Amino acid sequence: MPPLPKSASTAIAAAVVAAVAALVPLAGPGAGGSSASASPAATTARPAPSAAPSAVPGPSGSPAASVGLLVLGDSAALHPRGGDSRSYACRAATTLRLHCAVRSRAGAPVAPGTRADGVLVVLSIRDDATTVAAALDALPASLHGTGTVLLAPVVVAQPAAVARNLAGIRAVASARGAGVVDPAALHWVTAATRHTYLAADGVQPTAAGLEHLAERLATALAAAGV
Repeated sequence: MPPLPKSASTAIAAAVVAAVAALVPLAGPGAGGSSASASPAATTARPAPSAAPSAVPGPSGSPAASVGLLVLGDSAALHPRGGDSRSYACRAATTLRLHCAVRSRAGAPVAPGTRADGVLVVLSIRDDATTVAAALDALPASLHGTGTVLLAPVVVAQPAAVARNLAGIRAVASARGAGVVDPAALHWVTAATRHTYLAADGVQPTAAGLEHLAERLATALAAAGV
């Protein structure tokens, strides 16, 4: 094939250059692309933000504590040797599949922001309407509306003074939406079972008593909606 004339070669080269120039804007910023070559790292999609919820901060900015059953009381049966997990209250919580935390009523107040599925206030024979009202009013606002149960002393029969105080305690509890459980009235321990369920001091439960009281308490808490 004979070579093209020089004028024809020049014309073809000019046409190619013009065609390439016409394509360049299609890859430029005006067409939504980038004039620079994208690296593989630049084209990798960013991971989505984590959807995991963060802890609810307390007033000081620290995460608020959350427990299943918050037990407030100073009875020796709540703080036995071997730790709180050996108390009948915590055994009842385990039956209900709840974590248990025991706090002393005489100690530091419950931290603001604390949350729980239920609150159990264990009464002593010295409690009356005034002391019970103070104990309930001392609970942080985060626990208001939580199912709260007041547990009267575990005895065979209530002394006359305690029985009189219970009337006022029931009124205080009703006004604050709390329930009252009276083991004596419910016959958790009777004269016939006293030595089976309670030690010689009449306060500490025996091994059989731990299981028995835990079962009765779990039933009472469940009935109260805890």
